[in-house]
Amino acid sequence: MLKSSAHNKIQQRVVIASLAIMLPVFFSPAWAQPVLSPEDFERIWLLNNQRNLIKRYQQHNQLFQQNKTPYMSMDIDAADNKTIRTTAGDSEAILDRMSIYYQDPNYLFLIDWLSLIPQPQTTEGFTYGDTVLGYTWHKTKNSQLTMGGRLQSTPKTAIINNETVFNLTENATSDDLSGFIHLNYDGWDFGTYYSDENGTQATAFSIPIYKTSTQKMSAGLTYLGGAPDSDIAPRYELSIDHSFLLQQHKIRSSLTVTSLSGENNTDLSNAYLQYTSPTNNSIRYSAGLFYYYDLENNERLPGAKLGVEYILQSQDELSIGFFIRKNAFGDIDAMMVKDEPVISFNLSMRPQF
Repeated sequence: MLKSSAHNKIQQRVVIASLAIMLPVFFSPAWAQPVLSPEDFERIWLLNNQRNLIKRYQQHNQLFQQNKTPYMSMDIDAADNKTIRTTAGDSEAILDRMSIYYQDPNYLFLIDWLSLIPQPQTTEGFTYGDTVLGYTWHKTKNSQLTMGGRLQSTPKTAIINNETVFNLTENATSDDLSGFIHLNYDGWDFGTYYSDENGTQATAFSIPIYKTSTQKMSAGLTYLGGAPDSDIAPRYELSIDHSFLLQQHKIRSSLTVTSLSGENNTDLSNAYLQYTSPTNNSIRYSAGLFYYYDLENNERLPGAKLGVEYILQSQDELSIGFFIRKNAFGDIDAMMVKDEPVISFNLSMRPQF
């Protein structure tokens, strides 16, 4: 009882301190883009979600490797509606993201779609996204190779009066087939994503530094391709990730240094500190502080995250979570829109087939 009481007091203090620090971030003024252009939409995808395809696989694969039973997670994110310019004129559009991740000892299935859906809806919408289907070969207990196909989706655009706009057609999204490869060996991970049309779009190494029963540290080296039309330069990232478990209180932290290819511009681009409480009466809380530096635009953005999860079945790890984030760049489980709050829903489980 004394131990449980001490846990509750620590949890309460962390939640109260987190609220005091984060509420000013959530309620600070937001400077929304008047009209979201195709270039703006591409920046939202490339500067956060493209990186997350790699990070999400690495972190979810670590969860899968804990006991090698099937693991599934689903995320749905929503932000404020946007005004977009299309071939049929300006239109209001819903901005959202859907992600599904499933992994078992043999198969990997991943969907990550960032979508703008015009209102009233006359098309399936404009989508940046990835659909991955892979198969895993096991060499030893701690080594595996996962390879598969990756269907990339990108919005169709057109030029009207020298301005690039969304092409509002019945099929508003183009698809391109590319490859997906990940090699894991005893905590080491190498992943790459490529296509005939765009070449190597991303390559990442994750290198374990040390691991104990309560702590784990790893380093990451990542290359991300750019998009000249959206003024996004190719970049190299060096990151240090640390996780710490103290009496069921979980703390994760990360620092990322980014160097823009071909430019003399290197700086700390991402940092975060995240806390997850122990489960108490089937409830656990999470909070996080984030920092993001947009090197191209010389913008420094503070960010935050608050969440609550309801644990339905601890044995099957079935949980439902609700989160609010703002400028939480580096959080792999949600889309990020600069200076705007994002509401997220998460369902995760280990299904028993």
